[in-house]
Amino acid sequence: TVWSVINYNQIAILNNHTNVISWVTHYNNYLISGSYDKTVRIWDITCDNDITCIECLEINKFVMCITITCNKMFLGGFGFIDVYNANTYEYITTITKDVGSVNSIISSGNKIFSTCCEDIKVWNANTYECITTLIGKIKYSICPEIKNYVTCFEIIKGKLFSGHWNGHIKIWKVPLKTEPYN
Repeated sequence: TVWSVINYNQIAILNNHTNVISWVTHYNNYLISGSYDKTVRIWDITCDNDITCIECLEINKFVMCITITCNKMFLGGFGFIDVYNANTYEYITTITKDVGSVNSIISSGNKIFSTCCEDIKVWNANTYECITTLIGKIKYSICPEIKNYVTCFEIIKGKLFSGHWNGHIKIWKVPLKTEPYN
C-alpha cells in the first residue's frame, strides 16, 4: 500500500505479488519489492497516480531482503546472496560460501552487511568476498540459540547498531570506505 506522508491518505495498492512481501527499498525513481512468491518487482514511482511494475525478476527462491550499492542489487535469502545489475536487472552471480540464512541486508559504501542468526557478515560489494564476521555471542541458560539473534540493524555515522532478540543493542565501529566504487 502506498500512503501520502503529507496527509496520510492511501494513494494506491500495489498487488502484483502473490505471497508475503518481505522487503521494500528504493533506487533512483524506483521502488523494489522482494517476496516469498520468489520474485523481485521493480516499480516506477515517478507518478503517484500511475505506479506501475516495470520489471519482474523470477528469482525462484524466497527473497528475504534487498540492498543496493555500487550499481548492484543484492538479494538475500536462505543460504544465498544473489547479485544483479541495479540498472539493467541482469543476473551477475550468487554468493553461497559462508552466507548462512540471510534475514537482513544493508549497505554502506562498498560494503554489504548481512545478518544470519547471531552473526553479522561484512562483504566487499565489488569482489563478493567476506571481509569479516562480527560475532556477538553471549551465553544464556534458557534457549541460548535464539537469545542473541540479530533482529535488525542500521548504519549511522560510521557505526553499525544491531538490535538483538534479547533486548540488547550492540554498537560496532564501521571502517570508512577503503576502495573506490566500480
